[in-house]
Amino acid sequence: MSIDWLNVYNTGITKIDEQHKKLVKMINDLELAKGKENESQILREVFYQLVDYTHYHFAQEEMLMNEAEYPRITAHKQKHKDLIDQIVLMLESLKSGELVLGEKLMTMLKDWLITHILGYDKEFGLYYKTATKFTK
Repeated sequence: MSIDWLNVYNTGITKIDEQHKKLVKMINDLELAKGKENESQILREVFYQLVDYTHYHFAQEEMLMNEAEYPRITAHKQKHKDLIDQIVLMLESLKSGELVLGEKLMTMLKDWLITHILGYDKEFGLYYKTATKFTK
């Protein structure tokens, strides 16, 4: 089951929300690859893209956190690192043929992203809007 973008996922930071939408699309692309003739090739390509884009997205978020002097940056960065570590392990398993796209994997990715957005990212979005409205 794919993820539908809901307005409740918006953080209030347009750049970050657009990046989240792209991450959602990548996860949905993984879902669409299931059962296709070239499934493993599509999975590898999308996973590489997911790893690269996740690094980019997290760097962008962390730059904004630094700019706003976000007090919970250390905990937030740790959550980012945890996900990157998990995705890299999944990619290695996929490359070695140990990983197949299953419901457990898809559920983990979807749950992590939505939980992270609704918790950590929305919290940061509120802080960012308050912290930067006086400096811009």
